[in-house]
Amino acid sequence: ISANRPTFAALIADKNAAALRIEAMIGFLLVPSFWVLDWLVLRPWVWLTLGLRLACAIYAAAIVALSIVSPRLLRRHVVVLAFTYSQLIVWSIALMCFLHEGYESPYYAGMNLLYLAVGQFFSWNLRTSLAFAGVAYGFYMLPLTLGLLPIRDPALALSNQFFILSTILITVISQVHSFGHLRREFAERALQERLLAEARAPRRATTPAPGRTTVGPRGRRRRRHA
Repeated sequence: ISANRPTFAALIADKNAAALRIEAMIGFLLVPSFWVLDWLVLRPWVWLTLGLRLACAIYAAAIVALSIVSPRLLRRHVVVLAFTYSQLIVWSIALMCFLHEGYESPYYAGMNLLYLAVGQFFSWNLRTSLAFAGVAYGFYMLPLTLGLLPIRDPALALSNQFFILSTILITVISQVHSFGHLRREFAERALQERLLAEARAPRRATTPAPGRTTVGPRGRRRRRHA
């Protein structure tokens, strides 16, 4: 049984690959559709935002195509693909925030939506989850750190930061909880299979082989025939 049982890493890869395909299909539809909002909020930059959204859609289409053509390759590189695709969406939304009202822009809600999707879809360990959150948030805060983008309304910017950081915290906790839950389930299932195999082993050892001489209920010898 244990020889045919998949490893925990393989189970996680299968789950995350299925989740990535769902995320890519949803992103392929939703990300370009929000271009309608750009016409209302970012009218001077609509063609630039269209390019950003199409780049995300093309990446999503490539992921879906890969899941059909080579599912094994998708599973092998699922963490890198999920990480980079989700970062591409976050970075594109961050750029739209910079083009709009900077750290006061309501477009930050799009990043929160992506954070929640990542937390819901993927089971990542703590290191991967923190790396994703750090890279995404670091890119968003980079212009402020470099002095390229000022804060005009401190109260509004602080409010946005509270919501972003709270969403990131929920995302990390959700992913780590899911990863730990799957690990515990895998360990319990492996233990049950091992105990079942050990319970069956003595029965196989005590079962008489064909042709073996046994003693009957009255002490007479009987010979088993095949």
